[in-house]
Amino acid sequence: MCGRTIGWGLEEAPDATTADQRLARAKIGAVIGAVFTAVILWFMLVASAATLGQRHQTVTSAQDAAQALRPLASSLAAD
Repeated sequence: MCGRTIGWGLEEAPDATTADQRLARAKIGAVIGAVFTAVILWFMLVASAATLGQRHQTVTSAQDAAQALRPLASSLAAD
């Protein structure tokens, strides 16, 4: 009786979560995370391209990119 019944003799429901269900949820979470990351990357790419294209600047180094993106990143862009 200890741990088997709750209330007035109702049996406790077994844990419905199986290993397959947990794996399926993990896969769904991984796919959602990957899609979210790709969307963020896409917006970063578009914003950077729009900023660089507006000034018609060529970028040959990371320093050039930081200077070109200063209007977008303000003080966060490295000198």
